[in-house]
Parts: sequence; C-alpha cells; structure tokens
Amino acid sequence: MRFLPDGLIRRRYREEIDLLRSNRDAVAEINKQQFLAWLKILIFIFIILTGISILSSMSSLSYRVLLYSVALCSFCALFFLFRFIGNPTVILIGFYLLFEYLCLLTGILNIYINRTSTCSSSLVILCMVPVTILDRNGRIVAVSFMNAAVLAAASYLVKEYSVAVDDWINLFSFSLVGFFAGYHIRMKKLELFEIQRKTDIQRYYDFLTSLPNRRLLYNDLTGIYAANGPSPVRSVVMIDIDSFKEYNDAYGHVAGDECLKKLAACLSSFVRDRRMTFYRYGGEEFLGVSPLFSAVEAGEFCDLIRHAVYNLNIPHEKSPYGRLTVSFGLSETGMPGATGYTDLINMADIALYHAKNRGKDCFVIYEDGMAFPF
Repeated sequence: MRFLPDGLIRRRYREEIDLLRSNRDAVAEINKQQFLAWLKILIFIFIILTGISILSSMSSLSYRVLLYSVALCSFCALFFLFRFIGNPTVILIGFYLLFEYLCLLTGILNIYINRTSTCSSSLVILCMVPVTILDRNGRIVAVSFMNAAVLAAASYLVKEYSVAVDDWINLFSFSLVGFFAGYHIRMKKLELFEIQRKTDIQRYYDFLTSLPNRRLLYNDLTGIYAANGPSPVRSVVMIDIDSFKEYNDAYGHVAGDECLKKLAACLSSFVRDRRMTFYRYGGEEFLGVSPLFSAVEAGEFCDLIRHAVYNLNIPHEKSPYGRLTVSFGLSETGMPGATGYTDLINMADIALYHAKNRGKDCFVIYEDGMAFPF
C-alpha cells in the first residue's frame, strides 16, 4: 500500500505552485521580512556571544572569539546589503545562503570545537529555517536533508561513534520535524495570502468586466497626489457607451452585460506600458488615467479605441450608426480650474457631455468655459 497516491502528490504540488505564483508579491515581501528578522536575531545573539567570549580569560575560547566576530560582521553586512534589495529572487537566494552559512557555522561549533557533545544548535537551524522560508517545498526539503546528511557525515568523521549515532538520529529527526511543520505552516500562509488576494479582487475590481473599480481609482489617485511623485496624472478620459439604455431596452440586460465585457476587453488590449490605465467608473462609463499623455495625445489614443470599438461591429438598431459606438471626454492637468483629480474627472465628464451633443462616436477635449446646461 502506498503512503500517498501519486494523484494526491501531484495535486498538492500543483496547488502549492499555483499559490506561490498567484501570491508572488506577498511571498516576496514575507520572505524579505523574515530574512531581515533572522539577521537581526543573529546579530543580537552574536553580539552577546562575542562579548562573553572576549571577557572570558579561558584560552580555549580563542577560536570562539574569532568565529563569533566573523559571524557578527557577516550578519551585519548581510543585513545592510539586503535591506535595500527588493528583487524576490535575490532575497530567496540570500535566504538559502544564510541557511548554508548557519549550518556551516553550527557544524564548526558542534562538531569541530565540541567533539564530545551532540549537535544542539544545528538542530534548531534544521528545524526553524524550513518553517520560516516560503518557497517550493521540494527545494526546501532537498536543502534541509542535504545539510543534515553533510553534518551527519562530518560528525561520523570527527566524533566518537556513540556520539555520532546520537547526532544522526537527532539531525534527521529534526529535519523531519522541520519538513512537516514547515510544509504545514507554509501552506497555511499561502492559503491566507490567497484569501486576502481574492478579497482584494472583490473589493477593488469590477466583477463583470474584471477592470479596476471606482474604489481602486480613488485609492490610486489619492496615493499619487499625496506622494507628489514624479509621475502625477497628466490627463483623464471619460468613456461612455452611446445610447446604452436603448441598447438594453432592445436586446436585454444580459446582452448589455456582454457588451460591457467586450468593451472592457477592448480597453484592456490598449493598456501598453501603463501609458493609460482604465477603470470601471459605473454603469456604462469607464475612466482612463494617463501619467504621460497630453490631452491631444490622449485624444489620438482614444480615436484608436473608438475605431476598434466600431470595428467590433456589435449591432445596435437604436443607434444612427447601426452598431455600438462610444464617446470620450478629455481633460488635462494645467487647464484653468484643474487643481486636483476631482476637477479633472469633472472636466472630462463635461467634455463627454459635449461629445454626446456633437453626434456621439467622437472625442472632445475640455475647454475653458465648458459646462453642463444647467
């Protein structure tokens, strides 16, 4: 009888990989936090150990003084080096290198210097590191048991046989504990990340079109203006489906929903290098925000979108064009009265109203003096 069916193992493996991929940002952040936390703890521990070994007058501790001092300097250097690194791959490699360095350090202390006692501190490393690092389970297990095997072999070569046997049992037992505990904790963390990710999607993305919603729009705009960074909003585009109420009356709301999905997909196909980001503003209205385009450049961009929507050839019997069309209203930072993003959105909305009055299926750039007719 097999311990685990092959299908279950493959399913677990795919589930783990999918969770890691879909939550890579959260995984990268927690790995960095835990990596730096490990370094802080180790720096604190080796400050104490170095101080104790220096104050001691025992000549047998001279190796320890050198070893602790080198370790302390190494951990300090790693902390300041990786504190400003954001690349998740580099952080992960650093975590594994730290794992290897700790195993080497504890091996020297537990095997070369303390030849008569068992590997106590090495057991903590083999048990705790697999619990904290977030990566593919197979890689962590392979590294953990490789380190346990190397330490066991070193113990066999240096220590008495009876002590070495105790080391073998302890090293592989604690590696198993690290494996099972680490797998359980890692999967729970990944599942929590996945729950949070799906919650954020429901909160910040429109269910029907999968575009960011108005809540995320205002969060993004608030953050941009609060940060006062180098890439503020330069232009805003309000987009509206022409005669959408009549479309729903003629074809039904299910067809209307499909129409919204097709328009959202069309807008998404124009998102290149984040030159313009589109949001579902509400109903049949969408909003585009660009940090780069002037109003004129945004108008040229919108004209491309207008032709793309026209070429979708979605029938609309209530439209004078016989098919679905969209209109655009544009505003730009620097226009009179544009003191913030709310003004830009309001100006784009006014320009959209004038585009509707000019026959629809066109774009209008806001001009000073434009207003709603009330």
